[in-house]
Amino acid sequence: MDSTNLYLKFAVFFAAVASVTIATGPGLFGATDMLDWFASWQRILFMGTCHQLPDRSYLISGIPMAVCSRCYGFYWGLLAGLPLVLMIPSRFHLRKPALLFLAAVVILITADVVITMAGLWQNTLTSRFITGMLLGSSIYIAIFFNR
Repeated sequence: MDSTNLYLKFAVFFAAVASVTIATGPGLFGATDMLDWFASWQRILFMGTCHQLPDRSYLISGIPMAVCSRCYGFYWGLLAGLPLVLMIPSRFHLRKPALLFLAAVVILITADVVITMAGLWQNTLTSRFITGMLLGSSIYIAIFFNR
């Protein structure tokens, strides 16, 4: 295994660890009410990448996380990506199937959003988390499966 590639894999992994920890957010770091949540550095840090709707976020100590459940799942998916990549033998690190998996996940998330907007299905925090986790892990796999 190329050492530069391994270093990059671990860099993404540790960035995901930091993201999961920070995204867990204000309730974990002492916020006690919605005003604390709104002013928290964790929420501000993620405001450019997540809609942060409180009703679409998990709560810790009654305070929403810094990101919605789908984004939280995305960061967990990046975190899960490294063990997945390391467990799969390199002869199976094929680019095309990895990109097809990523495309399938994007279609799944799009369908989840469209079907919810049409009123045919109501997604939940858990379904959003799972689709986010699938997206995070599929992106990690698509980046590092390059044969």
